[in-house]
Amino acid sequence: MTIEEYYTDFRQELLARAGAEGNFTRSIFVDHVCSFLEDQGTITGFSQTDFKHTAKGYAVDAWSWNEDFGQLFIFAADFRESSELEKLSKTEMDTAFGRLSRFFGRFRV
Repeated sequence: MTIEEYYTDFRQELLARAGAEGNFTRSIFVDHVCSFLEDQGTITGFSQTDFKHTAKGYAVDAWSWNEDFGQLFIFAADFRESSELEKLSKTEMDTAFGRLSRFFGRFRV
């Protein structure tokens, strides 16, 4: 299976699940990725937020708190409705991490 074939299958799975649950495809994507990380033991539970405040430059799609280690994981997703696999540029990654960083800097206690 090629990466393009995998992407097509993965996208169809997300679309089907979004339709069945009456939810947005982006939310289903975030849930899928966070569930995968949870299944792999990378995080212990998660909360999906889908929070974005464009004017302030904040965005957080999900978070996870590991109480045992005092670790907070915050996630930014780059989901696109495209039927073709696309590359994620360094500029786009920097923008997403900047939104997480501004959020964390503004709201940490």
